[in-house]
Amino acid sequence: MLPKGLHPLNHVKFRQYCLGISQAALPKLKQRLRLSRNAWLRLASKINRNRSRAGPGTRLMYYSASATNSFLAKMQAVAYAEALAKVEVPPPIVLLGFWRSGTTFLHELFCCDARFGFPSTYACMNAAHFLLTEQGFQKRRGKEQAYRPMDNMQYSWASPQEDEFALLCMGAPSPYQALLVPSLMSDSRTLLNLRWC
Repeated sequence: MLPKGLHPLNHVKFRQYCLGISQAALPKLKQRLRLSRNAWLRLASKINRNRSRAGPGTRLMYYSASATNSFLAKMQAVAYAEALAKVEVPPPIVLLGFWRSGTTFLHELFCCDARFGFPSTYACMNAAHFLLTEQGFQKRRGKEQAYRPMDNMQYSWASPQEDEFALLCMGAPSPYQALLVPSLMSDSRTLLNLRWC
Protein backbone atom coordinates (compact mmCIF):
# COMPACT_ATOMS: atom_id res chain seq x y z
CA MET A 1 0.00 0.00 0.00
CA LEU A 2 1.07 3.56 -0.58
CA PRO A 3 1.90 5.51 2.59
CA LYS A 4 -1.00 7.47 4.07
CA GLY A 5 -1.57 10.76 2.28
CA LEU A 6 0.38 9.73 -0.82
CA HIS A 7 -1.57 9.59 -4.05
CA PRO A 8 0.01 8.69 -7.41
CA LEU A 9 -1.49 11.75 -9.02
CA ASN A 10 0.33 14.02 -6.55
CA HIS A 11 3.35 13.91 -8.85
CA VAL A 12 5.96 15.59 -6.66
CA LYS A 13 5.36 13.42 -3.59
CA PHE A 14 4.94 10.27 -5.67
CA ARG A 15 8.23 10.90 -7.47
CA GLN A 16 10.01 11.48 -4.15
CA TYR A 17 8.53 8.24 -2.81
CA CYS A 18 9.62 6.26 -5.88
CA LEU A 19 13.09 7.81 -5.89
CA GLY A 20 13.43 7.02 -2.19
CA ILE A 21 12.75 3.38 -2.95
CA SER A 22 15.08 3.40 -5.91
CA GLN A 23 17.92 5.00 -3.96
CA ALA A 24 17.64 2.31 -1.28
CA ALA A 25 17.37 -0.54 -3.79
CA LEU A 26 19.65 0.79 -6.51
CA PRO A 27 23.10 -0.54 -5.52
CA LYS A 28 21.93 -4.16 -5.17
CA LEU A 29 19.58 -3.92 -8.13
CA LYS A 30 22.34 -2.67 -10.44
CA GLN A 31 24.57 -5.57 -9.35
CA ARG A 32 21.85 -8.15 -9.94
CA LEU A 33 20.27 -7.10 -13.21
CA ARG A 34 21.96 -8.65 -16.22
CA LEU A 35 20.94 -6.64 -19.26
CA SER A 36 21.53 -7.93 -22.76
CA ARG A 37 23.56 -5.78 -25.14
CA ASN A 38 20.46 -4.51 -26.95
CA ALA A 39 18.73 -3.75 -23.64
CA TRP A 40 21.74 -1.76 -22.41
CA LEU A 41 22.10 0.16 -25.69
CA ARG A 42 18.39 1.03 -25.60
CA LEU A 43 18.68 2.22 -22.00
CA ALA A 44 21.99 4.04 -22.57
CA SER A 45 20.38 6.08 -25.33
CA LYS A 46 17.94 7.51 -22.74
CA ILE A 47 20.56 8.58 -20.22
CA ASN A 48 20.66 12.33 -19.77
CA ARG A 49 24.42 12.89 -20.05
CA ASN A 50 24.16 16.22 -18.23
CA ARG A 51 22.46 14.71 -15.15
CA SER A 52 23.98 11.22 -15.09
CA ARG A 53 26.55 10.26 -12.48
CA ALA A 54 27.64 7.24 -14.52
CA GLY A 55 31.16 8.02 -15.64
CA PRO A 56 32.95 6.49 -18.62
CA GLY A 57 34.27 3.60 -16.51
CA THR A 58 30.80 2.68 -15.30
CA ARG A 59 29.39 2.86 -18.80
CA LEU A 60 32.26 0.69 -20.11
CA MET A 61 31.52 -1.86 -17.37
CA TYR A 62 27.86 -2.00 -18.44
CA TYR A 63 28.79 -2.34 -22.12
CA SER A 64 31.19 -5.21 -21.30
CA ALA A 65 28.73 -6.98 -19.00
CA SER A 66 25.91 -6.64 -21.52
CA ALA A 67 28.12 -8.12 -24.26
CA THR A 68 28.89 -11.08 -21.98
CA ASN A 69 25.18 -11.55 -21.23
CA SER A 70 24.37 -11.49 -24.95
CA PHE A 71 27.09 -14.09 -25.62
CA LEU A 72 25.66 -16.34 -22.88
CA ALA A 73 22.18 -15.86 -24.38
CA LYS A 74 23.42 -17.15 -27.73
CA MET A 75 25.07 -20.13 -26.03
CA GLN A 76 21.80 -20.88 -24.22
CA ALA A 77 19.79 -20.60 -27.44
CA VAL A 78 22.03 -23.21 -29.09
CA ALA A 79 22.22 -25.53 -26.06
CA TYR A 80 18.48 -25.51 -25.34
CA ALA A 81 16.96 -25.00 -28.81
CA GLU A 82 15.50 -28.49 -29.08
CA ALA A 83 14.12 -28.57 -25.53
CA LEU A 84 12.57 -25.10 -25.86
CA ALA A 85 10.89 -26.03 -29.13
CA LYS A 86 9.03 -28.85 -27.34
CA VAL A 87 7.73 -26.75 -24.44
CA GLU A 88 3.98 -26.25 -24.24
CA VAL A 89 3.06 -23.26 -22.11
CA PRO A 90 -0.34 -23.44 -20.41
CA PRO A 91 -2.47 -20.27 -20.26
CA PRO A 92 -0.98 -17.94 -17.63
CA ILE A 93 -2.63 -16.30 -14.66
CA VAL A 94 -1.77 -12.62 -14.75
CA LEU A 95 -1.73 -10.50 -11.59
CA LEU A 96 -2.21 -6.81 -12.21
CA GLY A 97 -2.10 -4.12 -9.60
CA PHE A 98 -0.75 -0.70 -8.85
CA TRP A 99 2.62 -0.36 -7.10
CA ARG A 100 2.53 -0.97 -3.35
CA SER A 101 -1.00 -2.44 -3.53
CA GLY A 102 -0.18 -5.97 -2.31
CA THR A 103 0.45 -7.72 -5.63
CA THR A 104 3.81 -9.14 -4.49
CA PHE A 105 2.18 -10.75 -1.47
CA LEU A 106 -0.60 -12.18 -3.66
CA HIS A 107 2.04 -13.45 -6.10
CA GLU A 108 3.90 -15.17 -3.24
CA LEU A 109 0.65 -16.83 -2.11
CA PHE A 110 -0.07 -18.15 -5.62
CA CYS A 111 3.46 -19.54 -5.83
CA CYS A 112 2.91 -21.62 -2.67
CA ASP A 113 0.52 -23.76 -4.75
CA ALA A 114 2.47 -26.50 -6.56
CA ARG A 115 0.10 -26.29 -9.55
CA PHE A 116 1.60 -22.95 -10.54
CA GLY A 117 5.06 -22.28 -11.89
CA PHE A 118 6.93 -19.02 -11.49
CA PRO A 119 10.20 -17.44 -12.57
CA SER A 120 12.80 -17.24 -9.81
CA THR A 121 14.56 -14.01 -8.91
CA TYR A 122 17.69 -15.37 -10.58
CA ALA A 123 15.78 -16.21 -13.78
CA CYS A 124 14.27 -12.72 -13.96
CA MET A 125 17.53 -10.91 -13.25
CA ASN A 126 19.42 -13.11 -15.75
CA ALA A 127 16.67 -13.63 -18.30
CA ALA A 128 18.99 -14.10 -21.26
CA HIS A 129 20.90 -17.08 -19.86
CA PHE A 130 19.28 -18.47 -16.70
CA LEU A 131 18.77 -21.96 -18.19
CA LEU A 132 22.50 -22.16 -18.75
CA THR A 133 23.74 -20.60 -15.50
CA GLU A 134 21.13 -20.85 -12.72
CA GLN A 135 21.94 -24.35 -11.47
CA GLY A 136 25.64 -23.59 -11.00
CA PHE A 137 24.86 -20.26 -9.37
CA GLN A 138 22.38 -21.84 -6.92
CA LYS A 139 25.04 -24.34 -5.82
CA ARG A 140 27.50 -21.53 -5.07
CA ARG A 141 25.33 -18.70 -3.74
CA GLY A 142 21.72 -19.82 -3.85
CA LYS A 143 21.08 -19.70 -0.10
CA GLU A 144 21.72 -15.95 0.22
CA GLN A 145 18.72 -14.02 1.46
CA ALA A 146 17.91 -10.33 1.69
CA TYR A 147 15.03 -8.02 2.55
CA ARG A 148 13.24 -5.65 0.22
CA PRO A 149 13.95 -2.06 1.32
CA MET A 150 10.40 -0.80 0.85
CA ASP A 151 8.52 -3.38 2.96
CA ASN A 152 11.14 -5.59 4.66
CA MET A 153 9.82 -8.67 2.83
CA GLN A 154 12.39 -11.49 2.67
CA TYR A 155 13.51 -12.82 -0.71
CA SER A 156 16.25 -15.00 -2.16
CA TRP A 157 17.55 -15.94 -5.58
CA ALA A 158 15.03 -18.83 -5.64
CA SER A 159 12.07 -16.64 -4.60
CA PRO A 160 9.26 -15.85 -7.03
CA GLN A 161 9.89 -12.62 -8.91
CA GLU A 162 7.97 -10.25 -11.17
CA ASP A 163 8.67 -11.02 -14.80
CA GLU A 164 8.85 -7.27 -15.44
CA PHE A 165 12.53 -7.48 -14.50
CA ALA A 166 13.08 -10.20 -17.11
CA LEU A 167 11.43 -8.03 -19.74
CA LEU A 168 13.67 -5.11 -18.74
CA CYS A 169 16.79 -7.31 -18.99
CA MET A 170 15.78 -8.42 -22.48
CA GLY A 171 15.23 -4.85 -23.68
CA ALA A 172 11.45 -4.44 -23.50
CA PRO A 173 10.17 -1.00 -22.48
CA SER A 174 9.58 -0.94 -18.73
CA PRO A 175 8.89 1.64 -16.02
CA TYR A 176 11.68 -0.11 -14.08
CA GLN A 177 14.17 1.58 -16.41
CA ALA A 178 13.78 4.55 -14.08
CA LEU A 179 15.33 2.52 -11.24
CA LEU A 180 18.53 2.21 -13.25
CA VAL A 181 18.39 5.71 -14.74
CA PRO A 182 16.61 7.94 -12.19
CA SER A 183 16.62 10.93 -14.58
CA LEU A 184 13.87 9.08 -16.47
CA MET A 185 11.61 9.87 -13.51
CA SER A 186 11.65 13.59 -14.24
CA ASP A 187 7.94 13.28 -15.01
CA SER A 188 6.46 10.59 -12.77
CA ARG A 189 3.21 10.64 -14.75
CA THR A 190 5.00 8.63 -17.42
CA LEU A 191 5.31 5.75 -14.94
CA LEU A 192 1.52 5.59 -14.72
CA ASN A 193 1.15 5.25 -18.49
CA LEU A 194 1.28 1.67 -19.79
CA ARG A 195 2.32 2.97 -23.21
CA TRP A 196 5.36 4.76 -21.74
CA CYS A 197 8.84 4.12 -23.14
